[in-house]
Amino acid sequence: MKNSGLSTRMVTLPRKDRSLSVCENVVDLSTPHYTQSVHWHDFFELEMVLSGSATHLLNGKSYRIQPGSLYLLTPADLHTLLPDPDSEDTVMTLLNISFTDTLVAGTPFIEVQTLPPPITAEASGKELEHFLNLMSLMRETQRQQGPQVDNAMRHLFFAFVYKFLRLYQLQHTDIERKEPDATVNRELSYIRNAIAYIRYNFRDPNISITKIAAAVCLSPNYFGTIFKKHMGETCLSYIKKLRLSFATVLLQNSALTIAEISDKCGYSNVPYFISDFRMAYGMPPKKHRDSHSHMTDPLDEPSNL
Repeated sequence: MKNSGLSTRMVTLPRKDRSLSVCENVVDLSTPHYTQSVHWHDFFELEMVLSGSATHLLNGKSYRIQPGSLYLLTPADLHTLLPDPDSEDTVMTLLNISFTDTLVAGTPFIEVQTLPPPITAEASGKELEHFLNLMSLMRETQRQQGPQVDNAMRHLFFAFVYKFLRLYQLQHTDIERKEPDATVNRELSYIRNAIAYIRYNFRDPNISITKIAAAVCLSPNYFGTIFKKHMGETCLSYIKKLRLSFATVLLQNSALTIAEISDKCGYSNVPYFISDFRMAYGMPPKKHRDSHSHMTDPLDEPSNL
């Protein structure tokens, strides 16, 4: 997808006092008041298409979505919806389940951070009916009041999420995984929690091994050792790759300047960002953008870089 001149922004959860929000949205992708932009969230979002179709631009790649399409968005994902070129109907109905990391902390959900992207699934037939029933129960429960409403909502939420993840694994997992031993399983648990923390905080220029290790209750040295053991690279290298991958999507799908992209990716120094980008992709950010688009932007980068 070439640079379309779409605006870019971060979306925050409207009601910060709530860790879970479920709503149904009807949108028209062609109307002026609904100009969707490439954006990311400071929360998780699970969406399901109830009616209509569109092109889903997710981390720079295009996917067609239709009734029954489900996709999970993490704070490290950039996405937008664009009109389906094969359909004249631009109206869509979407189920949006927004939730924070606090809701899923300490649960097996943390494993989604290590799943191969995109985290998508297609529901049909009885599977789709089950999702729709759960959705209806969640929306009805959310409207109620009482001491057990929050517990009921969490129960229905996890039923919906784990049903989605099961469908994802059935549709995307081809190789049966070998169950790791107890020590490896414990170490992997630390790594999953660390990756979840990183994906929430990689845009923070002050993120560090010490902070990440503290977040998963390990010493920096031990954490660094098991991270490299299981991930095949250092934690800092992983963070750098995540930042630069985020940068490539912004370069290709926004008109942000190089300095703005550097800042949004967690770099406090633009020359360091340009240097890291050149090292990773064999070209500076401006050339990467030019190779993916003919759009002329006012960049903060000298033309000889």
